[in-house]
Amino acid sequence: MASSPSLVVFFSLMTLMGTLVSATAAASPSADIEASTNFIVTSCRATLYPRVCLHSLVKFASQIQSSPRELARAALLVSLAKARSTLARMSELEAIAMGRLSHEEVGAMKDCVENVADSIDMLKQSLGEMENLSQKQWGLEMNDLQTWVSAALTNADTCADGFAGEAMNGPVKETVRASILTMAQLTSNALDFINKISVIILSVTILTITNLELAYGYTMFNQTQNSTEFIRASCNVTLYPNLCFKSLEHFANMVDSSSMNLAHAALAVSLVHLDQALVIISRMRFMAISAGEAGALRDCIDNLADSVDEMQRSMREFRRLGSGAGNLRFQISNIQTWVSAALTDEDTCFDDFDGVDGSITFTVRRMMRKIERLTSNSLALFNKFADDMIH
Repeated sequence: MASSPSLVVFFSLMTLMGTLVSATAAASPSADIEASTNFIVTSCRATLYPRVCLHSLVKFASQIQSSPRELARAALLVSLAKARSTLARMSELEAIAMGRLSHEEVGAMKDCVENVADSIDMLKQSLGEMENLSQKQWGLEMNDLQTWVSAALTNADTCADGFAGEAMNGPVKETVRASILTMAQLTSNALDFINKISVIILSVTILTITNLELAYGYTMFNQTQNSTEFIRASCNVTLYPNLCFKSLEHFANMVDSSSMNLAHAALAVSLVHLDQALVIISRMRFMAISAGEAGALRDCIDNLADSVDEMQRSMREFRRLGSGAGNLRFQISNIQTWVSAALTDEDTCFDDFDGVDGSITFTVRRMMRKIERLTSNSLALFNKFADDMIH
């Protein structure tokens, strides 16, 4: 299968950026190290744990240079190293203190060792995927990366939760939780950097979906202040304004203070996230442990497929607006109906997991909650645009 034009453009630009960085490095190593350090500092500020991020990555400045991919790779390596040292420390503690541990502590320690071991496997898979990213399967591989690193983070949190409560108080709890906390923070930072790469790819994909031209040199990121503030103000009509602005601010140049372009971009963002979710959740069918999980996943996949179809219809109808090919009010009504139906299907997918416990339920519901909000925001922005257009 041929690569999509948008991904070919993306990889071409990434290759060009790498060439420019290498040339700069050859010309001025000290200046390059300073530039790379500044890049790491700036990138770490956007994470949940900036101090841990900077302390763990600044030593890799010469390797990272100014590459988002190398930054994510280094963050994964650091997280994996910490997970391995945590597992070794826990195994050592388990052997030394076994006779002095309570029944609850023994159980929590064994569960924690298993969780950390699973995290190590997932981080190793993530690094392997990072090394072998390809143009043809870029989207699927990014989904795998995000899923595995998210699962590794969930396992770390589960391990820490196992030592919660006063019954667990003691030196073993403090030692384990301290190691797990650092491991979780490093993994969280790695996930932030992987998500940042995904945003770049998502941006290229959305520009392709909306049939807007990607100019050479990332002009989509040349944001004007007026357009950015237009997006921020427009998002105030939505139920989730912060998510609205965060998901659309990258397209300020594309939006160009146009309510039509903004609504179009919002619908495209929702559709791309839906497509990604459908791929990920479809794969989870093979991970289902109970009949309840399997049934909920099956129903959710059906609902998501319907939602994707409805959003695709909305996008096709949007392109016909104002072209004279149909009644304007009827076209607007169609889009509103289809996006509302997509939102209902997404909500039904979320409800399919009522009464179903487990990590799959947690992962799917977290994913669906974001998608529901993105679709809700896109409907609100389209309604605002439609109201302005009619009146």
